[in-house]
Amino acid sequence: MKNLKYQVKFFLPYALNSVIATTAFLSASEINRANAQSSGTQPTHKQPVVTDSITPVIDTTAFNATPDGKSVIYHRNDSTLLKRVGGSRAWRNNNPGNLRYTPFTREHGAIGECGNFAVFPDFETGFSALRALLRTQSYQDLTIAQAIKRYAESYQSYTVKLTRETGLSAGTLLRDLTDHQMNDLVNTIKKIEGWIPGTETVIAKNTPGNTYYMNNSRQRNS
Repeated sequence: MKNLKYQVKFFLPYALNSVIATTAFLSASEINRANAQSSGTQPTHKQPVVTDSITPVIDTTAFNATPDGKSVIYHRNDSTLLKRVGGSRAWRNNNPGNLRYTPFTREHGAIGECGNFAVFPDFETGFSALRALLRTQSYQDLTIAQAIKRYAESYQSYTVKLTRETGLSAGTLLRDLTDHQMNDLVNTIKKIEGWIPGTETVIAKNTPGNTYYMNNSRQRNS
């Protein structure tokens, strides 16, 4: 019994110190949560602050294009200019098929012409115009060889390259092509016509080089 009292005498202070030390490491939120549970109330939480930050959308779509020597200048909706220099004609004009500037290409999105070739606002529009041309009735009843004879001057070598790249037969009718095969055909025409990127320069609306914007500003202020 004497030994038991001796053990309790020394163990009890040690246990109390351990509880105090453990409590010291509890965070304030844990203590509040414990107090709330014991009192039957729910702890309060701060709601996150939501800021309404809306990034303005800048429309850089080109609505007009003009030639400038061997370069093309795109006039864009945000009053800036995009100048394309060098590279291939197909790239400068966003015209992977080097289609002529005709009522057909204007109907399918052409916004100008450069050397009698259509200029499209972006690659996707030019690609779609070429695909739409090959899907017209005047092409659908032709074989690949006949279509290329109508389409290109050096049609024999053109047809050889086209069939070799696509794996299609020169005697295949265009109307029998699946959408996937037609896309392969258009992409191969883009490659044969030459799609070589050059240099793009954006001319800000308030710079002296942007004569289009400066002229329109003078007209608005006059």
